Amino acid sequence: ARLRFWQAANQIELPRTLLVRGHRRRVRELLREAAVPPWRREGYPMICDDQGILCLPEIADRDGARSPAEGLQFRWLPALR
Repeated sequence: ARLRFWQAANQIELPRTLLVRGHRRRVRELLREAAVPPWRREGYPMICDDQGILCLPEIADRDGARSPAEGLQFRWLPALR
């Protein structure tokens, strides 16, 4: 897994969708629905693997990405400016 950062202007190189509860969801829509302010969306972290996005911390995980038994949880605390 690797850490990437979402960029609205450069989506060709970055994954753009995440499979959540059986539906493909656009990262932009997930960020908006999670009430992430527009100025915090640019550079929002994504955990990725060779298949795409594993999770958007605090927002959504890809279906089947983790077993609940693993007890893994990704958290992101943005820096205060």
